[in-house]
Amino acid sequence: MPKLTKEEVSERLEAALAMLGEEECEDGQSNLKINWVRSLLNRAIQDPVVMVDKVANDIVAR
Repeated sequence: MPKLTKEEVSERLEAALAMLGEEECEDGQSNLKINWVRSLLNRAIQDPVVMVDKVANDIVAR
């Protein structure tokens, strides 16, 4: 498996964030989870080298 550059990681995180869109969920609990994931992705985009593992682990854990 090839290693990704910081720029490639940022691009993939931004693509994931774009796929989530800005829509809200009908269910309040689901809406909170989606907003939480958006927040994590935004933080990871700022510094993907440090945050990408944490984001992935946090998302999987929930």
